[in-house]
Amino acid sequence: MKKPLLLLAFFALSVTVSLSQVFDSLTVINSDYNIEDLARKGDILFAALGEGGVMFSSDEGFTWNATSVLPDGGFGQEGANSILVASNGGLIVGGNLYYNGAAIGGVVFRSSDNGTTWSVEPYEGLAGYEKSEKIIELPDGSLMMKGGQDKLFVSSLSNPEWTQTASPCGVIFGFEHIGDIVFTVTNPSAGTAGTWTSTDLGQTWWPYGGNGTPVSGGTVTIAPILQSSNYKYIGIGGAYDLKGVFRSGVNDTLWQETNNGIDNFGIYPICMATDNQTIWMVFQDAGGGCYFTSTTDFADNWETPVMGMLLQGVGGPCISKMMVFKTHLYTFANKSIYRIENVASPLSTGEIGYKNNPIELFPNPVSNQLNIKFREPVDNYGKWEVVNIYGQILMEGQLTTGSNRLTTINVGQLRPGFYLFKTSTGGKISVSGFFKS
Repeated sequence: MKKPLLLLAFFALSVTVSLSQVFDSLTVINSDYNIEDLARKGDILFAALGEGGVMFSSDEGFTWNATSVLPDGGFGQEGANSILVASNGGLIVGGNLYYNGAAIGGVVFRSSDNGTTWSVEPYEGLAGYEKSEKIIELPDGSLMMKGGQDKLFVSSLSNPEWTQTASPCGVIFGFEHIGDIVFTVTNPSAGTAGTWTSTDLGQTWWPYGGNGTPVSGGTVTIAPILQSSNYKYIGIGGAYDLKGVFRSGVNDTLWQETNNGIDNFGIYPICMATDNQTIWMVFQDAGGGCYFTSTTDFADNWETPVMGMLLQGVGGPCISKMMVFKTHLYTFANKSIYRIENVASPLSTGEIGYKNNPIELFPNPVSNQLNIKFREPVDNYGKWEVVNIYGQILMEGQLTTGSNRLTTINVGQLRPGFYLFKTSTGGKISVSGFFKS
């Protein structure tokens, strides 16, 4: 059942490759509802199923159970469209109220106990009829949500109210954050598509790119945004100006085209995922075919694309999301969960186990002083190590905590990138990840 990406070149020799030859099918979550989103928290997977609510799996996606029913948000049937696992361990679900299958109002559900209980937060913006989509969390605990094609809303971990904020205008295709910078990629009604950034929760927006943004014209179809190791990436595709993948340093705005191996396809990137060593991408070509590819050299070169990915619905787009969970790469289409086994590096995504992890690192990303907070008292002498993604120990020292649950180390000498922080105290080993900005 294991299919390392090293075998993809073999699969690419075939004219048509089915999804099962790239991703293994695990199970149908619910025979009545399509999967809208997938998220991970510690050892648990969560799935949003629209009017089917939220379900979870504790065995890596093989069996699924329903959380508690989503509470009444007003007139209509409650549904779940997207899931964010927040830094405090809570679940935040972007949802809608439906009537006869149509969204008639926006609502957000929150849970601090893995879906055993939920709170409900109806919201309404200009012109109403919201459709909750992706929610992101910034380092300071602020929340932003894309509502429909062109609306943005803000809230926080401590505030149950959602208010509409400004957006760059036009249809928003890409919506993501890297650190405290929010990125959107838009196709404005004025006809000048662009990449925009905001550092004040959408109150002001600025064009991004010291050499001009990679989106300068044409019609943008979708734009995944991703950080991997020391770089950020934007995938651009358009009906009149076919693009590809562009790379920029985390701390600069100079975009470089990185399409070697895929530049003959005229690609429309749909989604990307990374473990900070490999980047996986799904894209459509000009003819609508769905392809899967990967890179292990920061997108300088892409593996030969594999054709044959499933569509979502009849004539729909390629799969819209991939996600690293443990050492596997997961995706979903329609009612089913799929994965490729053992292609990712464990812990390299920087995900913290939240309440399951005895260590909390902050700020994250960090510039100089990294705070390490132990959620429980540690009474023994211990050792700490900072390890890079290649397993090399870059920093180490002795740690004595006693009754003090907080200590600090200076990581200012590290290069920007992703690192693991490992402690050994009282015979127990704990690992968390952090980004050095």
